[in-house]
Amino acid sequence: MDCSQVMEHLPEYLSGTLDAPARLAMETHRESCPRCRAEIHELAALWLDLETVRTEAPPAGARVRFDAMLQAFEEGRAANDPPVRWRSPQRLGQVAAALLLTLAGAIAGYTLRSPEPGAANGNLASLEEEVRALQQLVALSLLDQRSASQRLQGVGWSSRIDQPNEEVLSTLIDTMNHDPNVNVRLAAVGVLGQFADTAIVREGMVRSLPVQQSPMIQLALIDLLVQLHDPRSPEIFERLADDEMADATVRERAAWALEQLG
Repeated sequence: MDCSQVMEHLPEYLSGTLDAPARLAMETHRESCPRCRAEIHELAALWLDLETVRTEAPPAGARVRFDAMLQAFEEGRAANDPPVRWRSPQRLGQVAAALLLTLAGAIAGYTLRSPEPGAANGNLASLEEEVRALQQLVALSLLDQRSASQRLQGVGWSSRIDQPNEEVLSTLIDTMNHDPNVNVRLAAVGVLGQFADTAIVREGMVRSLPVQQSPMIQLALIDLLVQLHDPRSPEIFERLADDEMADATVRERAAWALEQLG
């Protein structure tokens, strides 16, 4: 396993869903690659910090302070700065980590106080929305980087968002269709599969399959569309199965998909 493959499988590795052979290959590479080892350690520590804090109700004023912090970050991006793709991926990662750790620290501090009776449920939803907004901001920024490994991290961040907004989903669809790195595109397909019940993702997959050139991407999309049972799929599968210019494995898979949908 090389560095790009490590970045591709990083979300599954951190979430504990990576199969045993791939996990072993990843850990073997990690031991011999200081760069990947540091990257894995940093992201694992960050998510561990977020997952172990107790998410109880913050006091009054927390939303105001968070909004001020987020606004300052947005204004810093927009005011006379180069486009995001021109920026240092390392600096972006530092900013993202600083924002999340600041928020995590604030949450941890708030939980040391005893909330008033009934206050927790009233404020928890607001706090979760703030965390989700920050996750989406970081994911979008990472997806717009020059480095393929950074864009893979952006895909991984997207997979952590329980309810991504339309902008994140649209960006993932664009990544699936146009990213120059096939590993990034394939990772985007995997994450989009988690949100295939949304109309925008379903439409994006249906439109994407006929224009994809990578057999790996085509195979992944075929399998997802079979699971979705979209009524538009059979016509697409039939055209692909009859396309003599298509990869032989893809044509066979399209024919198999047609049989599955009956």
